[in-house]
Amino acid sequence: MSSYIVKPLLKAIEVLKCVGQLPEPQSLKEIALRVGLPKTSVFRYLRTFEAAGMIVHDQARDLYRIDTRIIGMINLGSEMERLRKACLPHMQTLCRLSGETVNLGVMEGSDIVYLEILQSPRAVKLQARVGGRHPIHTTSIGKVMLANLPGEARTAALPRVLRQRTRRSILERQSLFVELDKIYQLGYAEDDGENEDGALCLGAPIFDASGAVVAGLSITAPTTRISKDWKREMTSHVLAEAQAISTELGYVRNSADSR
Repeated sequence: MSSYIVKPLLKAIEVLKCVGQLPEPQSLKEIALRVGLPKTSVFRYLRTFEAAGMIVHDQARDLYRIDTRIIGMINLGSEMERLRKACLPHMQTLCRLSGETVNLGVMEGSDIVYLEILQSPRAVKLQARVGGRHPIHTTSIGKVMLANLPGEARTAALPRVLRQRTRRSILERQSLFVELDKIYQLGYAEDDGENEDGALCLGAPIFDASGAVVAGLSITAPTTRISKDWKREMTSHVLAEAQAISTELGYVRNSADSR
């Protein structure tokens, strides 16, 4: 199959993927270093993607970021779109109740990909964005989905080396598995600065009609705005909304199910 691969196109796609996965806008030099390509080649790729409406060039700072219009170019598929539409009213309810950012994510490989994000009405800068990826083991959505996978599937979903996002990120598999067992019993997951410094996330699982975990719902807030009472109340709300979505998707909880 290698004879059919258009190598310049493959390299260009690597540049686009690199920019899309970075949480902050990056310079030409930084992007070229990450993808291991000459700056002149990366520059041409970036400008081509910019012309296509896939990348934005901040001329004032000479930085590049993904253009959110790219999401509109992607057909997520009827299943993902149905999921997003089913979740949106519940996400709006959570956003109103919490006053904070609400996220919907699905598992893809060893990452969580965000299908929808409703930003907090209060000014705050958080890293997650629609179409963005974060490591599965550092996010509340990722951990709560992992916790509801069978043991072999849990292991298969994790990368060989657990990536560190912050000093709080869990890097030892055994410690992670212990936490996943606890999350399964509680029914929800917490990410306290493991994915982003100064941010706390509360995540709950979403199940389909077969009983499989298909997504996760979370509330993200700066730790400076969080109290014990708020966390207890929001945990209840995110669980309730995730359970309501699961019911709409056809999930029926049975007596033998501890979730």
